[in-house]
Amino acid sequence: MGTSLVLTTRNAQVKRAFYRRTDPTAPLALRQFVVGLVQHPHTGLFQVWISTNGLDIISVSAHRRIMDAETDVQAMKAVLGSQDIYNERKVDALFARLAAETDEEPRALPERVVQQLCQAIAARV
Repeated sequence: MGTSLVLTTRNAQVKRAFYRRTDPTAPLALRQFVVGLVQHPHTGLFQVWISTNGLDIISVSAHRRIMDAETDVQAMKAVLGSQDIYNERKVDALFARLAAETDEEPRALPERVVQQLCQAIAARV
């Protein structure tokens, strides 16, 4: 059996260890983000995700309608691509709104999907 490359956790220590280990070789620079959406192969929901270093895919919302997911992507780009990124209240409000308006809790993406997304990020930077 192979080793999984996908890490699913809410544990802060595990997250910090992941970023300590991966940030030095990550394709994205500090304060560089990629935001996108992907249709979950099992649920069929359109999941909005963010990558903060190019080796992580963090799902933030899941929608039945692609239009709703696209709206979330645009909202994230508006905040993350402006000076609002330095306003903790605005960033917190954005993620609170995304969580409140999601149709379902986003589910972990299959390993092959995460790998494809990370490869696409690396190919574009």
